[in-house]
Amino acid sequence: LMVCNGWDRHKNPEPALRAMALLHQRLPEAELVAVGHGFAPGEAGSQWWRAQSLPANVAFRGPQDHAAVLALMARSDLLLHPSLEESFGAVLAEAMTIGLPVVAGARSGAVPWVVGDAGRLVDVTRPEVIADALFALLSDRDEARRIGELGRRQARVRFSLDAVTRAYEQAYE
Repeated sequence: LMVCNGWDRHKNPEPALRAMALLHQRLPEAELVAVGHGFAPGEAGSQWWRAQSLPANVAFRGPQDHAAVLALMARSDLLLHPSLEESFGAVLAEAMTIGLPVVAGARSGAVPWVVGDAGRLVDVTRPEVIADALFALLSDRDEARRIGELGRRQARVRFSLDAVTRAYEQAYE
């Protein structure tokens, strides 16, 4: 799994990490790679994690350059995006472009519009609901592949350079 945001109130990392501990009870081999500000070893996210003594496999990677984020995505089975609000969520579109299913907030600003049917939209304030969505996708590879392919097609139709250029041209006309 991969989470790519940061350690602040709006990015909502604590329920995501608690969900990972719940997932660990059902799927102990699952690993979460935490990317973003505050997620480096020794920073706020890893300090909070150690203080909670929660069981799970979490790799704190911290900020990464864009190429490294894309490489981590390519090696992941899904993207967890627990943010409470987003004006767009480029990381979601990038995940969808490579066919990565997404678990994200059902009421998180533009997230439902971006993700559409390319993932599971859940209440990201409830760790048990996040954990259930993660488990469902990780335990049903066919469904995860189907959703990932749907996301790939959706991203190509809505977010490709050609699609965005056409939308701008239409708006200006």
